[in-house]
Amino acid sequence: LRSLLEEDFSTGVHSIWALMTEKGLALQDILKDLRDHVIYLDVKDRMAHALLVANLCDLEHRLSLGTNDKMQLAGMVGLFQTSRPSLKSA
Repeated sequence: LRSLLEEDFSTGVHSIWALMTEKGLALQDILKDLRDHVIYLDVKDRMAHALLVANLCDLEHRLSLGTNDKMQLAGMVGLFQTSRPSLKSA
């Protein structure tokens, strides 16, 4: 979660891809664990928070249909990049 909220896009993608490769994890594994943390974030903008959770659910659905992990990983990092300004702690 830290790399998604603090690192630039390229570094975030590479960090998570390295974690997946080293630990033998699928993006769905990362997403499930991440979702559990994101739901409990204490943020100022509740609408942006709800939108992020909804977008993560969409991503999880696309993964269940067999889409490319690398492409969806980039999409997930992009979600956090665009949501970052609205996710400042309350």
